[in-house]
Amino acid sequence: ATNEELNAAFEELEAANEELIQSQHEIIMSEEKYRKLFTHSTDGVCIHELIYSGDAATDYRILDVNPMYESIIGLKKEDIVNRNASDVYGTGTPPYLDLYASVAETEVPVTFITYFEPMDRHFHISVFSPGKGFFVTVFKDNTDRTKVENDLRKAFEEKESLLRELQHRVKNNLAMISGLIGLEAIRAEEHSTVASLNSLRNRINALEKLYTSLYHTGDVREIQLDTYISEIAESVMNTYISGVQNIRLETELAPLKITIKHAASIGLIINELLVNALKYAFPDGREGVVIIRLIPSGNGYEIHVADNGEGLDKEFDINNSSGSGIMIIMMLVEHMGGRFLLNRGENTEFRIVMPGEE
Repeated sequence: ATNEELNAAFEELEAANEELIQSQHEIIMSEEKYRKLFTHSTDGVCIHELIYSGDAATDYRILDVNPMYESIIGLKKEDIVNRNASDVYGTGTPPYLDLYASVAETEVPVTFITYFEPMDRHFHISVFSPGKGFFVTVFKDNTDRTKVENDLRKAFEEKESLLRELQHRVKNNLAMISGLIGLEAIRAEEHSTVASLNSLRNRINALEKLYTSLYHTGDVREIQLDTYISEIAESVMNTYISGVQNIRLETELAPLKITIKHAASIGLIINELLVNALKYAFPDGREGVVIIRLIPSGNGYEIHVADNGEGLDKEFDINNSSGSGIMIIMMLVEHMGGRFLLNRGENTEFRIVMPGEE
């Protein structure tokens, strides 16, 4: 070989040696980096190797643990490294062997939450495999958090139970009050007194039906509004319509749930509108139809109560009415942030426009 060829070969050798030194340096730096992560991790970390009998995994050996493992589990590194898990944890069968073996053999990571009975503790464990036959567990002790969550869940269930009991008692009290008012209405002699008592009784019945529905469904937060409206309407019709008067009730009620925050107000509004229609729209035994509609609208909903009776006086102003029923409705609608509208036409139609609930 010529001097030039020898020089070229020497230069290639030097370049390869520099690359090797650089690669070794990068490996050392990488090892140091991951060793620091391993050592200073706030999670417990444990490295394992599967032990086989034939083709089946029968145990796993602990190869290394970090300081947080020692802190969480309460076992010293020097006492457990290179020992089998079944011996370290005293469980006979190694904990979660099938799951860990699956990860080590397929290299597909898994995360799970578990209660480990021998230690009476809850853990959040992530498992991955750095190579076939090996797996690493990274875990947190969730015992305190799980206890807090269980305590909160128990307190919530107790609160709901107490609320259901309270609603049941309110329902019974309202029913009793309604019955007492009914007895007074029977004894009263003046027509105006009877009408006032019946009006009051219907308002109480509307509230009583709300609590009856809440108690029977077991839902203390929401009510099926279409069902609630239907029950109130049936009750009012039975109270105000005599056997000889032919006034029909028609309903077009879309299925809709609302929170109990507004349910009582809606029940009172339906009661007032329906009572007003039955009392004033069909004088002298006139026949007719009352229609109630429940219509979803955007994030909210609309309630329409219409009748084909004789209509309102031209001078009637919804915003300046002195009638107690209309005043109650205006107050309730304003409190809920809705709008109360009147449409005059072939039918007299009152509309309640409600925004979506926050």
